[in-house]
Amino acid sequence: MSKHDQNSLQGQPLTVDQSKIVRILEVYDRFHQEAERLRLKIRHIIQQDREGARQKKIKQVINKINSLVILFLITNIISNICI
Repeated sequence: MSKHDQNSLQGQPLTVDQSKIVRILEVYDRFHQEAERLRLKIRHIIQQDREGARQKKIKQVINKINSLVILFLITNIISNICI
């Protein structure tokens, strides 16, 4: 059971709208965790090589972050349509 399910109204079953909100929050939590992981990975890469020899790797991580942002925006748009 997710932390959002546990926070439902006094243990009552979630309504359809509440279920959608819970799902959106779970997706948001995963995006946030992945963005934080990628941020730490970039910091680690930069600390490993300050002279720029790892530019290709940094660009790959930045591309992943951009993809993550696009997926988050799409999720927001879909959630706004569903709610």
